[in-house]
Amino acid sequence: MYAAALCMEKIGSVDEAKMLCRHMIRNFDSQKARELLNYLEVAPRIAVKTGDDAAFPNEPAGAQRARPGMPPREASGGNAYIIIGIVAATLLAVILPFMMMPSGDVDASDLTGFLVVLLLSGITLHVVFSYVLKRICENADSEPGILIWIPILQIFPMLRAAQMSYFWLLMLFVPFVGGLVFSLVLWVKLSQACDKPAWLVILLLVPGLNIGVLLYLAFS
Repeated sequence: MYAAALCMEKIGSVDEAKMLCRHMIRNFDSQKARELLNYLEVAPRIAVKTGDDAAFPNEPAGAQRARPGMPPREASGGNAYIIIGIVAATLLAVILPFMMMPSGDVDASDLTGFLVVLLLSGITLHVVFSYVLKRICENADSEPGILIWIPILQIFPMLRAAQMSYFWLLMLFVPFVGGLVFSLVLWVKLSQACDKPAWLVILLLVPGLNIGVLLYLAFS
């Protein structure tokens, strides 16, 4: 597999070579694969005209394009606006219910208005969180599909992106520590799939910092 990755790198199929290297690192802890992956990350692309380049005459040779079935990623400037929007929507969804909370004598209209605001805030937080998870899966070179937007079921595309078996869900039935162990392993695997250090999972346990870690995994 290392030889195959090296050959792909030589002919300009850098994305495929990276996928093979990541697979060897996860499954065989191959030092040669790590060295090749580091080289592919920092070295300039080999400008080789391939059959794919002929189909895109207006693009420079070896230009990076989205994988088949995967949406193109936004430029870093676009990501900055998305992150600002996510942070603003999250803060608004958290703060607004407290501002609208009725006090003193409460009539039916006040209570109804508060419940509507609470419902809209919950929907907003779910959509924002699901979108962040979607971007994390895409950074891990995995297409999340429609399930990433559905509560509870969104765990399945996350497991697929982390290359974990669905049997890991049985860990959730282990009393006391099962859920914690499952979450730690899942986020370690997702961090590694996004080419980020595994120790980031520690910051996920810190309130406030965990939001920054999720955004880092999703948009870096």
